[in-house]
Amino acid sequence: MILIIGMMDNKMRKFLTSHRFEDKVKVINKMCNVKFIKEDVKVIIPFGFVTENGLVSNTLVDLYELLISVNVLEVIYYNSYNEKIIYKICNELNVSVKKG
Repeated sequence: MILIIGMMDNKMRKFLTSHRFEDKVKVINKMCNVKFIKEDVKVIIPFGFVTENGLVSNTLVDLYELLISVNVLEVIYYNSYNEKIIYKICNELNVSVKKG
């Protein structure tokens, strides 16, 4: 499964149609959307960035909390701003991370 963190707006719709994902995709903007996910996931952060306190910008998603709540295989991010925070959190929890 692929979890995409962000708001469902026109920009996100264009992102989803331009990327032909083969796995099941779920767009989330708050943590309560992940409590029933039991399968392995890849997390994609297409537009936002991770703030100093670990929140993904323009959402209510805490990256650290997400990584300990579901079985995340990989985090893919597109915005380089504050990428050191992403690497710090992912390395602490042994989750692979890469730039999209």
